[in-house]
Parts: sequence; structure tokens; C-alpha cells
Amino acid sequence: MTQETEIRRALAKITSSEAFVASPRIVDFLTYVVEETLADRQELIKAKTIAMDVYGRSMGDDLQTNLVRVDAGRLRRMLDDFYLNEKESSSLRINVPKGTYVPEFETMVPGTTLKETASVASIQYSSGTSTFFLSKTGIVIGLIFALFVVGSILFIGGPKDVSDSTETMRRAAERTAIFDVSPARLQSVTLVDQARYLIFPAFDPVRLQSSLSLFERAFELDPYNSDALAGLALMTSMKGFMLPPSDARNQMVDQGLLLSDEAIVMAPSSSWTQIAKAWSLFVAGSHDEAIDYAEASAHLAPNDSTIQDFQGIIYLFTGRFKEAIRVCDPELDGLPYDGRSPRINALGAAHFQLENYQSAIVALQRSVTDGAPVSSVASAFLAASYEANGQSEEGRRLAEEIKKAWPNVDVVSLTQRLFAPGVDMNDFIFFSTKVGL
Repeated sequence: MTQETEIRRALAKITSSEAFVASPRIVDFLTYVVEETLADRQELIKAKTIAMDVYGRSMGDDLQTNLVRVDAGRLRRMLDDFYLNEKESSSLRINVPKGTYVPEFETMVPGTTLKETASVASIQYSSGTSTFFLSKTGIVIGLIFALFVVGSILFIGGPKDVSDSTETMRRAAERTAIFDVSPARLQSVTLVDQARYLIFPAFDPVRLQSSLSLFERAFELDPYNSDALAGLALMTSMKGFMLPPSDARNQMVDQGLLLSDEAIVMAPSSSWTQIAKAWSLFVAGSHDEAIDYAEASAHLAPNDSTIQDFQGIIYLFTGRFKEAIRVCDPELDGLPYDGRSPRINALGAAHFQLENYQSAIVALQRSVTDGAPVSSVASAFLAASYEANGQSEEGRRLAEEIKKAWPNVDVVSLTQRLFAPGVDMNDFIFFSTKVGL
């Protein structure tokens, strides 16, 4: 049997397995890179050619790279699972090493399986959002570090909130254990935390791109980090959300959906992948389904303020103003409020839409004093609220400042575009136009 025949036989065995049959796009990906390599065209196997030849897509470089990178990561995981669980060991294995899309073909010693070479000293550990494998050493180090933190708290006096100190210890032990497995994996987790902090205000293109780049880098460092992939889906959809109707917008929206699908497959019970799916569906116009996913996400992580932010924004933009107030009002939702949350802006906009103009002013002024994200849209709602509440002078003065701060933004048109079709925006258009926006 020639090596080429043996490779195709191994490929057929993989692609006919249950997991691969259920993932036709991954089958197409693997088949393509194997056949191109057998045809001695491996130097042509790049993200762009895979996107065009396998997916039939013509996209910008970033879109191509993200989609292909995600599927490559999924392919590697599926190959690992296939060889780990195969009943009869393969004489030849197909691998796609990290950092390349060109496959490698490895001839195995008869009788060798991945199960026999796997470390028996490892256990599976779930952080609640992503799954990692931690060695016994990492767990011991983490526990020692946690005990050190406990001792320090008791000796110094520390915080009086036991739940806060317990969470701090848990996070310290978790990060230490992840570091023991891979510093790159811990860096990926850290970058996700930093990227989440930069999401809002999403109307700032520089900030949006910074968050997207951090999520991309986090996923490069650890393709098993479902939070990184979910963040990538979120910010890709967010970029599409900010674009006017166009082919570029449609491509962004489609890719956001694909990335969120992959994130759900990777971690179906993660609150972060659920909210990524919710936002991607909302941007794509599937509003009822988006709300279902957002509510499921909030149920999974009732104390996650970022998820609450997205849930409130989805309620607002789909015209569910009472639900938005329930989720966004710090006095009602019961979540810690540090002033930086965009929920307070959504709260003000929801009050405006319900003609509670004084309440809208109170909320939107509070967002300014508390340090919430500043955006042209929130500022426009405040100016319109002033006018609707009979405070025309304040409204006109703020409108002039808005035009100076965002000279190239048609804030009225932008705001209309953010809300779902069918949501009544007549009052906003009337009052914002009246103050000069």
C-alpha cells in the first residue's frame, strides 16, 4: 500500500466517524488541506485560499483569518478526540499542527494509542466558562497560594465580606493552576478579562477594535478558550452592528453568527457563549431568539454585570422598555454597580421611550457623574429628554456640544438604525431634531 493510499484511507476513517459526519464544514476543511498536500500544493494552503475554496467566501483579511482560525482550532480538537477515543489504533495519524494549516502524517507503532500516552496525573477542571486540564502540582500550588491569602486576610484584618474574599481565593487558586499548565493559557484568560473591560462604549471604533484585537490574541494563545472565541463573536457582530446596510455589514453579521455557533459547540453551558449567541442573533435580526439566549445567559450567571449589560441593551433596542428598566436599574437588579456600566444609559433611553422624561434625565445625568461610557447616542437621548421636559436651553446647549464632539456622526440616523424595525422612534426624532441635532 502506497503512503498516499494509506493517507486517504486514514482520511476516510476520520471523516466517516460520528463527530465528523455531524460537522460537514470541518470535513471539507480537512479534506481540502489533505488533498492539497497530496497534490504538492501545500505552500498554497493559507487562510485566504481555504476561505475561498472551502467556504466560497470573498472577505477582508481579518474576516478570513478569524473564520479559518476558528475552524482550524475546532479541527485540531476533533482530531485529538478522535484518536483518543478510537477503538482500533490507527497505523497513520493526520495532524494539523498549531501555527499552520498544512497537515502532517505520522506513522504509528502498532498498538499505540493516545490513551496510553495521556498523563494519568491530570484531572479535568471547569471554570464555569472554559475547560482546562490541571496537573496535581498546579492544584497543590493553588491551594498553598489560597491558604496564604486566607492567612494574610485574617492577620491584616482584610475585607469583611467573606464572599468577596472567598471569590478572591478561588480566582487566585484557579489562575495559579492554569499557569502551571501553560503560561500562554493564563495570558489568554487575562486578555479576555481586559477585552471585556474595553467593550463599552461600543460606539467608539478605536475602543471596539482594541477589544476585538485582544480577543483575537487570546484565542491565538489558547484555541480551547471558549471565552476568547465568544468575545471574538461578540465584537465581530458589534462591528457589523455599527455599519450601515452593505455587503460588508452582511459579511460581518454572518461571521459573527458562525463564530458564536462555534463557541456554543465548544462550551454550550457557558453564560459567555450564550450571550455571544444572543448578541449575534440580535444583530442578525432574530430578536425573539436573541432574547431567549440572553435570558438563558443571565440565568447561568446572575451576578455577571457584563451579561446584564447586553441583556438590557437587547431589551432596549427591541422595544421591550419595561424589561430594560427592570434589568438596567441599579435599584432593581440587585447587582453591584460601579458606575462604568452602560446599563444606566440604556435605563435613561428606556425611560425616554416610555415618556418618563424626568426619570430619563436623572438616569442619563447619573451616567455622566458616575463615569459610565460616554457616547453620542446617550448624549442625544439626554438632549432630547431636556427638550421633551421643557428644558429647551439645556437641550440646545448639549446638542451643540454633541456636534462638536462627534462632528462626522449623524447621531439621529445612527440611533434610528440601532433600534429594531417597528420600534417607534418618532418622539426621539422630533425632540432631537428640535434641539438642533
